[in-house]
Amino acid sequence: MDYVLNTSAIERRNLTIRLHNANLRHRSVTFGKSREAVQACMDLFKRYYNLCLPHSSISIRKKDNEGKIVDVTPAMKLNLTNHV
Repeated sequence: MDYVLNTSAIERRNLTIRLHNANLRHRSVTFGKSREAVQACMDLFKRYYNLCLPHSSISIRKKDNEGKIVDVTPAMKLNLTNHV
């Protein structure tokens, strides 16, 4: 089975990580100087991105909210919480 790498998706993920994590920005006061600090920030970002950040791909349209689109986080989708 041949696998095709989607470089645009990889670059988009890298950009998202760099935008949310100040330690990975080169022209920043908090540029990561130690591997442990960068790893701790990456762990925090992964938890935030995968549980707390609303994703448009799982947003829902609620009838009780006049048909408006409601932002949904992955944690809400998993019924871990009911609010952002």
